[in-house]
Amino acid sequence: MNFRKISIVVGVIIIFGGFFAMKQIANSKAPPKRKAATNPKRMVLVQEVKNSNIPVRVGITGKLIAKNRIEVFAEVSGKLLQKGKEFKPGVTYQKGEALFAIDDKEFKLNLFAAKSNFLNQLTQLLPDLKLDYPNSFEVWKSYVDSFEIENTLPPLPEVKEGKLKSFIASKNIYNTYYQLKSQEESLEKYHLIAPFSGVVSSALITEGTLVRPNQKLGEFIQPGNYEIESAIRVSDLDFVNLGDTVEFTSKDIPGIWLGKVTRISKNINAATQTFSVFCEVAGSYLKEGMFLNGEIKGKTLTNVFSIDRKLLLDNNAVYTVIDSALVSQKVEVKKFSNQEVLIAGLPSGAFVLKESIIGAFEGLPVEPVKAAK
Repeated sequence: MNFRKISIVVGVIIIFGGFFAMKQIANSKAPPKRKAATNPKRMVLVQEVKNSNIPVRVGITGKLIAKNRIEVFAEVSGKLLQKGKEFKPGVTYQKGEALFAIDDKEFKLNLFAAKSNFLNQLTQLLPDLKLDYPNSFEVWKSYVDSFEIENTLPPLPEVKEGKLKSFIASKNIYNTYYQLKSQEESLEKYHLIAPFSGVVSSALITEGTLVRPNQKLGEFIQPGNYEIESAIRVSDLDFVNLGDTVEFTSKDIPGIWLGKVTRISKNINAATQTFSVFCEVAGSYLKEGMFLNGEIKGKTLTNVFSIDRKLLLDNNAVYTVIDSALVSQKVEVKKFSNQEVLIAGLPSGAFVLKESIIGAFEGLPVEPVKAAK
């Protein structure tokens, strides 16, 4: 046997020997122990249900409009005259103070002439009264003696006798008298008096302007007392009543102003599906045109609990924690707001989630952690 054949035999023996040795070593190792399957609990933040009586708060917003305001129109024609103060925005007037006047000289003179004719009618009436109705003569004579053309017409003497009343009417006394009273009323329209203490908010005329009947001259408001018109959803209407308190705040100035609901519209806005609510509010720092945010303290709901809207399931259920597992429970939704919802149907002392969790499902094992107050 030569050396080459001996080398091949030795190599084959070494290979098979190594394979056999590796197999023996592998068989001698114990299989690794498998770890027992675990089902860890998720830690969740919970809150305890504490049912109570909660007044519903309905949010509103709106612009302040002066409650007492008048649009000033001319009812007669003539040249505008200034009466002490200039009728300009920001100028204040006290109740009864003259805002301005329209030149009434011509109208006044015509009125005096008409009164003079009336006095002549009464004078011509006296001889007939003395002859036919002597008992009434002195009363009418005293009326004529006290008659002043430039003064306001006094009431005519009272006439109870039917024949005398017919006689005076036939002389056109009553017709002339009431025409003159009508002219006296028209004369007053040449002088515009402030119906309340207030301020001019806009003025469309200046001194010397020739005004015409029905021409708008400006606006006059009473500052301090305002009204706000706001829109509320149809779903909120059942919670708002006349007289409810409203808390108003402004983004521009600090403070809280208390108002009240004074009117509620009975018609729904078809485009927005809302109702109009009118509230009154007063305050020295408030100005017409300001926007205010408010909360109406409406109807009180009994035995309810407030949670975050995100925790509501299908608008009729929430997750509670019972025996360290999530359990879905039906609830009755009483009132939605922007961030929260008032629910009923859960017993006080139950635990519900404080915040929503990803992947939550019925029966999920949890480790509840009570939220800090």
